[in-house]
This record gives sequence, C-alpha cells and structure tokens, in this order.
Amino acid sequence: MLAGMAWLAYRQVTSGRSHVRLISAVAVVFLVTGVFEYQWRQTDARYSSVAVSLLHHKHAVGVHCERLGSALMSVSQLEGYVPYQDDGSLPKKAQLMRDVCQNLGAWIRSDRTHPTMKQITALHVFVHEVMHLDGIYNEAQAECESMQRTEQAAELFGAPKGEGQRMAKAYLQAIYPNMPDEYRGGCVQDGPGDDTPGDGVWP
Repeated sequence: MLAGMAWLAYRQVTSGRSHVRLISAVAVVFLVTGVFEYQWRQTDARYSSVAVSLLHHKHAVGVHCERLGSALMSVSQLEGYVPYQDDGSLPKKAQLMRDVCQNLGAWIRSDRTHPTMKQITALHVFVHEVMHLDGIYNEAQAECESMQRTEQAAELFGAPKGEGQRMAKAYLQAIYPNMPDEYRGGCVQDGPGDDTPGDGVWP
C-alpha cells in the first residue's frame, strides 16, 4: 500500500501543470500521513482494550506503540516500559517499542498459529508491560506472571485455544533462562511464583 501511494505521489509531481502538481503532491502526503495515523490509533486502541481485560485491578490504561520518528532517533535497548506515577497510584500507560509492535502486529494479522520466536517474544513483552500496569513492579514477578497470562492474552487477540500456552512454553524454554538475574527467580511449577500450584498446568 505504501509503495502504491509513493508511486501515485511521483506520478502527480512529474505530470501536469506545476501548481496542480504541487497541490496533488501535498494531498497525497496528507493522505499517507492520515492513513498511518489512523492505523496507529487503531492499533493502540486494540492493545489498550486487551490490556484492560488482563488487569486484575481494573482502571483506564493505554498501550502505545512507538512512532516511526521516535524509533529512528532512539538509542534505547528497551523493548517496552511503563512510567510509574509519582503519587503511587497505578500506572496509566505502557510504551512498546516499534519492533515489538511490528512483530506483535504481524502475528495478529496471521492465522495466529506457528508464530516466530520474535512474535512470541513480542506477545510476552506486551503482557509483561501490562503486568506493570496492574501494579506488579518487581521485574521477576512481572516476568513470571506474564508467562502465566500469555494464554489469556493470546485468546483475547483471537488465537486458537491452546496456542497461547504453547507460546508461553516456548518463551519459558528458549528466552527466560537467558534473561538477566533481576528478571528471574521463584518462577517454577508449584513454586512461589505459580499462581495455581498443584493444578499440573505450567506456565
């Protein structure tokens, strides 16, 4: 779609009268910008809606994807973050980096089966940041809790039943053991981080 719009802009600029070319080019720029803004807002709205459904402490929250301009200038290695409230109240927004949003979006637009590891990680990062919005500030606890809520998140995004559990297991096996020390601890079946010990389901 973007390529088609770029070609249209090129055709408008290289054909016709000069003032018509200028007006047409400006119109195409506004059209392209409007399309991207609409898509960005729609994505944020969907992610925010799923986030609210995952919260135990229900409150209004927003999940925002990094814009292209910010991504081009960013040197951060973070995949997402939540700014905490100065007054100690529950956080209200989470920021996801552009790569995370793109991988999560690619998975959502697919049949939501056979995800890549980047897509599995993107879903996990999304849930991890939502855990911070829910008042879980300890990174190890948020990491453990997010794996246990991946199944719910996946189904909210339209994945077939059981797919989220497979994604959580894949993350637990391939990514979690390599996380920094502050992101690990007590997250084992029937351990202190298990929300439902004794049920035979993990994570």
